[in-house]
Amino acid sequence: QPASPPLSSSLSSINSYLTSRRNVLFNNYTSLIPGPQPADPDIRISGAEHNPASWNQDEEFIILTNHETTEIDLSGWSLSGGIEFTFAPGTVIERGGDLYLSPDTLAFRNRPDSPHGNEGHLVVGPYSGHLSNFGETLTLKNREEVAMSSFTTPVDPSDPQLYLVVSEIMYHPAPDPDAEFIELMNISDSVTLDLTGVHFTRGIDYAFPAGTMLAPGARIVVRFPEFRNDSRLNNGSDRIKLEDATNSTIREFAYNDELPWPAGPDGGGFSLVLVNPVSNPDHSDPANWRESTKPGGNPGTTDAVTFGGDPLADLDSDGFGALLEYATGTSDLIPGGSPVRLSSTTAGRLTITLQVNLGADDLHHRLQLSDDLVDWVDATPEFSL
Repeated sequence: QPASPPLSSSLSSINSYLTSRRNVLFNNYTSLIPGPQPADPDIRISGAEHNPASWNQDEEFIILTNHETTEIDLSGWSLSGGIEFTFAPGTVIERGGDLYLSPDTLAFRNRPDSPHGNEGHLVVGPYSGHLSNFGETLTLKNREEVAMSSFTTPVDPSDPQLYLVVSEIMYHPAPDPDAEFIELMNISDSVTLDLTGVHFTRGIDYAFPAGTMLAPGARIVVRFPEFRNDSRLNNGSDRIKLEDATNSTIREFAYNDELPWPAGPDGGGFSLVLVNPVSNPDHSDPANWRESTKPGGNPGTTDAVTFGGDPLADLDSDGFGALLEYATGTSDLIPGGSPVRLSSTTAGRLTITLQVNLGADDLHHRLQLSDDLVDWVDATPEFSL
């Protein structure tokens, strides 16, 4: 068996090869080697398809354009605003070229209209979420989280996107587990909504049949036996997504059975009710939901009440004005004790309990503190006196 060459000879051969190979690359292939990366490369969000003609939102896309004369490495860059995406290591956009971002690269490849597959496009994905018709401001950031470009999509929502809200949810009914329902409301005072093609894609599986119309201010209820494919609402937490006939998002939000969400709907027999639905509140904010005033909820109607009369009146002469009686669910015609209860513990803590009128959606309850009875500030859940 021949003897192996000494280590020093092997290292010398490697160094000689690397040097000669480097010279070949730099002398013959310079045009293929990217130049130094600019500190602030001119990469722009140059366009977006937010509402595909096919009505398949997975066929939407966003375009980035490189206005530099060299390739730019986008590793670790991010895009946010309506959608979320972080560029994988090794993502490079060619000089003067375009890069397409897609929520579903297979759907992009199969688009019926250009751009689509077999056209030589550079496509990356998938990104999280979809673009909406309400206008999304997209922001491109580099690795250091510095904004490099922004782009706002057009605002052209459908009528259901403007006026259709999820107004009540019975997600954990008791004692009948089959009493689940979701109620929708048309909050417009003049526009009748055509619900043809409106459908749930998360939470439950259901599509409204052709010709379903919802008058201004009216409500419509989808009950458990009508849910498709044995879908049901989760008893703990779930994400609800409602789309229109073009597959554009109408509402997407998640409810929960943990604080600060109301506790009554979690197996207590009460439903989850959207507070003041005509104001089109943010469905994802637990502060905009309450439990129904009675078990079973109020599908197809409302349990909300409104105040009328003189807020300072005290018809029963019990020292509590009419507005306070309304806020606490008591009557200004029947004298009663204070709606505020104080209790103390041996640990030196004082608990303040206030009875409230759950159906009084036109009121907001806040506990405030003052040192001089002139200037007031909101109290935290725990505070010192």
